[in-house]
Amino acid sequence: MSGTRLAFLRPFTTRFVNPLSRTVVGHLPWFGLVIVPGRRSRQIRRVPMNVFRRGDDYLMALTYG
Repeated sequence: MSGTRLAFLRPFTTRFVNPLSRTVVGHLPWFGLVIVPGRRSRQIRRVPMNVFRRGDDYLMALTYG
């Protein structure tokens, strides 16, 4: 885990918040799903994020970390 002051939230977020958020990604306009391979394991990660459109660009809000 990293040394940020909110690092204690990571296990809770990964286990409970992300799976719940993934269920609403297709239904709420401000949610998006970022799909990336893990850095070492290359396992596909599906991370829900807040995404806002600003002109031709997209702004992804990092809520912690």
